Amino acid sequence: MVLNALEVDPGRVWKSPWRFYHESMLDCCVPLDDIKKTGITLSQFACLAECNKLYTEVKYANSKSEFLNILRENVKQCMAIDDTILVVSYNRQVLGQTGAGHFSPLGAYHEESDQILIMDVARFKYPPHWVPLTILRDAMLSIDTTTGKPRGYLILKLRSHVQQLALLRLQGDISAYKTLFAPRLKEWEQFLAEEALSNQELEFETVCAVFTAIFMGYIVFHDFSE
Repeated sequence: MVLNALEVDPGRVWKSPWRFYHESMLDCCVPLDDIKKTGITLSQFACLAECNKLYTEVKYANSKSEFLNILRENVKQCMAIDDTILVVSYNRQVLGQTGAGHFSPLGAYHEESDQILIMDVARFKYPPHWVPLTILRDAMLSIDTTTGKPRGYLILKLRSHVQQLALLRLQGDISAYKTLFAPRLKEWEQFLAEEALSNQELEFETVCAVFTAIFMGYIVFHDFSE
């Protein structure tokens, strides 16, 4: 979720022609089979992020008020910019949920109530939900039995020298032009429903060409020179 949100190029195709990350691609630092069996620690999560072109800053939780204040400021900072994401490592049980150790990014902060929006990566289990920041801090204080350390959070950002994945973008909010975009979107959906080409490079070029043709005049950024 984080890598795709930051538009990191995985350097390979997921499902033709889409160059998006899938969990099966996170095969550095820890064997995938081990992750499926026992999960990962905070430091291992940081390793996965770093080997996939992200800058990471790891913060382990503690019960001091200073930690809560720093966490709150980091949350505010990350919510104010687009190129940085804060991921929390916490114990679900403290939130009254099933399961134990878990990782999820934060999506918003409500200052008046001092609550954060957890964008749970297991959306089939829990949709995005609001949690008081103090309760989340308590969930971070839970000890990871693998490391003997408390949990915490990571600040993740694309490294400055890394080129973002080039994407086609539409100008403005298309919902404001429903009548205009309805036939275009229908045409695009019909194209996506067609069977993919066996040649991935040709499929990618075809998708770009069709998208450009359908939405010509409304694309504000597209660069496939790389």
